[in-house]
Amino acid sequence: IIFTTADTSTGWLGLRFFSADNSSELSFCVVERGKTLGGPQRPFDNGGGIYCESCNLSVTSCLIKYNNAWEGHGGGIFCSNSNIVISDNEIISNFSGWGGAGIWCEYSDVTITCNLIMDNVTYYPLGGEWGGGITCKVSEVVISDNVICNNSSYHIGGGILVSRCTALIEFNSIIDNYVLEFGGGILAHLSALTLSNNLIINNSAPYGGGGGGLMMDLGSDLYINNNTIYGNNGLLNGGGLQVRLEEADTLINNIIWGNTSEYGEDNIYFEGDSTNIIYCNVGGGWPGEGNIDVDPLFRDPDNGDFHLMATYCGDPYDSPCIDAGHPDILDSLLDCDWGLGELRSDMGAYGGGLVHVGIDNQVIEVPSRFILAQNYPNPFNAYTTIRYNLPKETDVTIDIYDILGRKVTMLQNGLQQAGYHQVIWDADDKSTGIYFYKIQTGDFVETKKMLLVK
Repeated sequence: IIFTTADTSTGWLGLRFFSADNSSELSFCVVERGKTLGGPQRPFDNGGGIYCESCNLSVTSCLIKYNNAWEGHGGGIFCSNSNIVISDNEIISNFSGWGGAGIWCEYSDVTITCNLIMDNVTYYPLGGEWGGGITCKVSEVVISDNVICNNSSYHIGGGILVSRCTALIEFNSIIDNYVLEFGGGILAHLSALTLSNNLIINNSAPYGGGGGGLMMDLGSDLYINNNTIYGNNGLLNGGGLQVRLEEADTLINNIIWGNTSEYGEDNIYFEGDSTNIIYCNVGGGWPGEGNIDVDPLFRDPDNGDFHLMATYCGDPYDSPCIDAGHPDILDSLLDCDWGLGELRSDMGAYGGGLVHVGIDNQVIEVPSRFILAQNYPNPFNAYTTIRYNLPKETDVTIDIYDILGRKVTMLQNGLQQAGYHQVIWDADDKSTGIYFYKIQTGDFVETKKMLLVK
């Protein structure tokens, strides 16, 4: 179903859900060119594409694009006092005057997983201060397995903003987001935040207070582990990470490298007790147990591959971040697409996941369900990465098909352990066009689309 309008200048009021029950679902739809009326009267100033209030709603496998909340919040999706699952969507090129151009959630229980959230803009002069891609306020939030890229905001939180939330942000690619002032990739304010296994790459805060990759502000309770924070830029302190707290919380097993700041610390700026930054690779060095300062030797960062080099995988060198993480944490999976060390966890986004609590007592964190994520980058030139989650050991087949349904190649065929996996497709010898990738296991089949552009 396509929800749109012939009059693109005036638009239409989008989809409105009020007090929807547990069976409410919006799936396999296109929602485009919705536009709020503006002014102070809710609900017509919020939710350009989809408005949700006091609902239990699932939004899955939709294309949500070109929607506009020009004097309100939530250009693509707005939800308030709701329990909402947003999964497997493309949320692209939406606009907001005040915040959450892609998604705005408040006073809600929110799960945002396996989406492409791209090119959303919260714009000035109407306000434009609250989050370009995702904004969540006073909510319980899970943000996992998304690609969040090229979003922008005027004031704070180019990619993600969480304020007064309890939030788990894990296994995302947060890339090339932009904010003028604070928190190019992520800004957390007065929140309890767990940030795990994310790629936070090339985000920017070029004109304000810093935190090009991340800014953690004013009393947030943090646990930041196994992230790769690289190539971000901020004008003032903390091109990679800026933390402004009375006390430090735990930063462990992260790679914080290659970030820049025009007038301050390139990689980390910390106000507070920094003793809990441990077992991290920090460019320029940082005091703390297990910290190192050495080139992490990513496999191919210029083409978006931030796996660690390993001679075992055919690379020319072994990364110094292999087996360099906390000795009480192990890698949940040992292969070239995840952990590479056998003694303890690797640093960076592809390590960790298994906590060692005794020889005969180990806890392994595995996914709760099958997930096939959107490939990244998409569109792509030559190389793209396909990630998928397996809640149990199973036979897995991943095939690539062209637009005519002809099989192009097989990327995976065989038994794999439960855990977080990915494969890289080298399409250097293929022509520009639309391709499909399909995963098949004993209990799960799913197909997604991708675009090769040369």
